Amino acid sequence: MSITYFITGVCLLSTLSLVFIWLAERPVNRTKLKVFATLLYLVLIGTSVYFHQSERALNETASDLKAIEASHEEELSRLAEDYEKQLAWQQIKIEREVREDLEARYAYKEDSLNATLIEKTIDLEETIKSQRSEIYALEDKLRAAESENEVLRNDLEVLQSNTNPYGEEPPEESFIEFYSSCEEMNIYYPDGVDIAHDAYSFVLDEDADGVACGPSEQ
Repeated sequence: MSITYFITGVCLLSTLSLVFIWLAERPVNRTKLKVFATLLYLVLIGTSVYFHQSERALNETASDLKAIEASHEEELSRLAEDYEKQLAWQQIKIEREVREDLEARYAYKEDSLNATLIEKTIDLEETIKSQRSEIYALEDKLRAAESENEVLRNDLEVLQSNTNPYGEEPPEESFIEFYSSCEEMNIYYPDGVDIAHDAYSFVLDEDADGVACGPSEQ
């Protein structure tokens, strides 16, 4: 840029010199010509120094701008790296919090399910024990009824043997009714028989209400 300015200044001064020479007195005064040449030389030197200083200052300014730009770019790069690090750390923190929350919820649900399962298991065990006790009680009642029925059969045989010691056929009026199930008895007695009836049996009286094969047992 300084060379261009310098050439432009030389051209302008040369033009002024030509104008001065052509418009000067005839013949030309050598003293005036020397003075004019000296002034022209000084103007050219001053112009060169000025443009040189201007170009130097401009170069220094450009260097400073480049240094500031490089520093600014480094600062931006550093800020971008810090932001990326903070963003990555924030993401890791959020993922950790979400994972801990999910694990806590899963553990709470698992504990609740385990507690509910334990309670249901305990209730089921108690129900099984209660039903088992009822079954044992019913089995005891059945054994007692079978024992009583066996005793009654033995007593009946003893009575029959005492009534008919010689083994004669008993008359039709002494016929004893015996039914092995409620289905057989309900054919002849739909409403069952009470304890005073000859066909009554403790085995067929399951609810022990004094009526064998009654409506409640059908």
